[in-house]
Amino acid sequence: MHIRNAATDQVEAMAKPCLTLAAKLRNQDDAILELSGAVGNTVAAGDQANFVVQNIGTGVALNVSYRFDDLDAPTGSRPKGKSYLMNVLAGQRITMPEPMNVSAYSGNCELIFSFESIGGRRYESTVTMNAHVLTAFKFKKL
Repeated sequence: MHIRNAATDQVEAMAKPCLTLAAKLRNQDDAILELSGAVGNTVAAGDQANFVVQNIGTGVALNVSYRFDDLDAPTGSRPKGKSYLMNVLAGQRITMPEPMNVSAYSGNCELIFSFESIGGRRYESTVTMNAHVLTAFKFKKL
């Protein structure tokens, strides 16, 4: 049984999805001055002023749900709504129907992606932003 699990783990490792926001380099002066109190040298890259999800993994991400969490809002008043994408192929970038100019996304914000691999394993990745500056990334198996 352990050999079978090890083989499944190896196959999964070769086709594991990993979702994040597409990024671009931040203006050098803004990064040095830490404008808006945001520390970091990459910002969310938009497409027609909308956020863009990117699969930096090696496998397809299926049944993708995501939500934005405004970290500056009081905990009880944070929206819990989720949005969905059917899939994001390895290396694919998809423009999300989420405008970047929404005030809730302009301060401290987390974007949490939940998805599964072709093998049925569940994953979650979290991107933390401050004024669209990407400040942290977490990836975990659920």
